[in-house]
Amino acid sequence: MIVYVESNFVLELAFLQEEYESCLELLRLAESQDIRLVLPAFSIGEPYEVWVRRSKQRRELRDQLSTAIRELSRSRPYQASSHEFQELTNLLLRSGEEEKRRLDEALDRILRTAEVSPIGLNTIRSAITLQESRSLSPQDSTVYASILAHLAEASEGLRCFITKNSKDFVNPDIENDLATRTCRLLTKFGDGLGYVRSRRLCCDNTPTALAANRTRDIRRSGMRGGLAETWARVERGTRRTDRKSESRKLSTYGCARRIST
Repeated sequence: MIVYVESNFVLELAFLQEEYESCLELLRLAESQDIRLVLPAFSIGEPYEVWVRRSKQRRELRDQLSTAIRELSRSRPYQASSHEFQELTNLLLRSGEEEKRRLDEALDRILRTAEVSPIGLNTIRSAITLQESRSLSPQDSTVYASILAHLAEASEGLRCFITKNSKDFVNPDIENDLATRTCRLLTKFGDGLGYVRSRRLCCDNTPTALAANRTRDIRRSGMRGGLAETWARVERGTRRTDRKSESRKLSTYGCARRIST
């Protein structure tokens, strides 16, 4: 199965947001090669733009707070509490540095596994058209055009696009675009993880998948049915050998009695 994600997937992982655990499990499935994870190239830069914007807002807030704290510290009733307010301004500065580190680490891990859908000339031209035909922003149209380009060349099979940006991507035209390419649109990573698991379960229970699993068992154990059947056959063989041995003993004992009489 191919799973398409965009910048909000990266942000969930980097900033430890509410759907972080679902995103982490999807990444683990990609790392174990149970799914193919595809990230548009444009979605690599977008998270850094978000981080820059958030950091700028926090610096501005810190500066405003620092000015207010200095004013408060001039008043005797608040002088003792000024250091507590100072800790808040330090937290604003520290949080930005920590988020940058986590963003770098998240992208490094994602890019070790995910396929990156490049932005070519045709993708840019398609994105310009999609801004009008699908009412998308320049950023969203570039992401969407990259996904459509990858879908056009991808092998047949199950595909889904998971994005939290329901405001822009959930519309009948886009859903129809994806449906004609056997790609499902999902707007929560938890729902996307549930869909992936359910499709994998269905595929694992098909006759072809069961035969493949049985073949893998044969290769591992050397016998049809895998290790469990191997041990069962060994045990049955041991019991048959024991019974034959016991029969030979009884036969020998009977011959000895006839001779002695």
